[in-house]
Amino acid sequence: DDQRRSAKAINFGLIYGMSAFGLSRQLGISRTLAQEYIDRYFERYPGVLAYMDETRAGARDAGYVETVFGRRLYLPEINARNMQRR
Repeated sequence: DDQRRSAKAINFGLIYGMSAFGLSRQLGISRTLAQEYIDRYFERYPGVLAYMDETRAGARDAGYVETVFGRRLYLPEINARNMQRR
């Protein structure tokens, strides 16, 4: 159903860094509405945003992230000036 598809796109998309532009394309809605969905999601689940921010900051400092199994995933371009490389 449409509601389930939208919820999956929002949940997984935001966790993997999808922007309002990407979400709008995925769901076939305006960027403005997609941004409202994103804002509402993070208002409802502030712990998700805090976790994502902490993970990004840790990755920038250490140059890697760790999986739940302790494996390191190195991110050599995490601090690149070029946003596309980052």
